[in-house]
Amino acid sequence: MIGEISPVIIYGLSHCQPFSMAGFYPFCRTSSFHGEADAILLLQEHVVKESLMAHCRATAAIMRATAGALDEDADLWEVIGILHDIDYEEVDGGYAVPW
Repeated sequence: MIGEISPVIIYGLSHCQPFSMAGFYPFCRTSSFHGEADAILLLQEHVVKESLMAHCRATAAIMRATAGALDEDADLWEVIGILHDIDYEEVDGGYAVPW
């Protein structure tokens, strides 16, 4: 089912579990977070390397286009793309997959 496709899987991390984008809507709709501009500001607070910022922005553009092709919320997918590696420098790239 197209509505259950994960942007993470589309991005190419096939080991991640699929999830419904609908689960993100309550947070995004009720918080004071306002889309791309706030995501960029938040990213700038946590990311130092310009190359990582460029990577996050490129990922956001790919996810936005993919969301449009799948008739999903492009703004939401763009924000997820911007923030997907927000903690990468903080954990020094040391991600452990729990499954």
